[in-house]
Amino acid sequence: MDIDRSRFMLLTASLAAACNQSQVAQPSTPSDDPGSNPALVAAEPSGRATDAGPDETRDGESPPSVWLEIPPGSQDVSAPTSCDESPPQLMTCRNLEAPAGHCESFDDTFRLCNSFPAFLQPRPANAAIECMLEQSGSQGICSWRVWNDCTQVGMQAACIEADTRATCDTVSSSCGGSVETFTCQRALSAIRPRHRASAAACIQEFCETDFCITDLSHR
Repeated sequence: MDIDRSRFMLLTASLAAACNQSQVAQPSTPSDDPGSNPALVAAEPSGRATDAGPDETRDGESPPSVWLEIPPGSQDVSAPTSCDESPPQLMTCRNLEAPAGHCESFDDTFRLCNSFPAFLQPRPANAAIECMLEQSGSQGICSWRVWNDCTQVGMQAACIEADTRATCDTVSSSCGGSVETFTCQRALSAIRPRHRASAAACIQEFCETDFCITDLSHR
């Protein structure tokens, strides 16, 4: 016998809905007020939501703890106008090596690695160089992707400068929000102050941070 599956599913759903409705429709008790019926009051679940709403707590109960992670420099509070960017010791790319002696992009990658301290703040520069050194001797150092990857690592190590907020609000607005204010702040805070105006103009034009920061190695 052929069975129309769609009709069968529709019939099953209809029967289930009818059963649910019959379970909900219970005969009324002499008093529907829970306060006047001790049995109903005792059956009330202790964790049931009340008309007071989820944000209000009962007497004797403490509210749940909520942790909010707010990117530094993005909150509306007083922030320091400068950061201590001095690492214990500046790293170098002296030991950066390509696998099997050489690869096509290594010369340019080595040049970028050496230029990090020239356009990045000391702490971001150290982080970017360390990222490069972790790929030393592997095929990873031969990939063009290592440029953006290690530039991002450097930016993530930046101390957010509060005075970049106004500029980055404008950049984010110009890019239609595709570049978040905090992402822009992190990029501008990672580089040396003399490069910030040109980097901000680049980010506003291309709505891209990694390219604009890495491009500073050619200046």
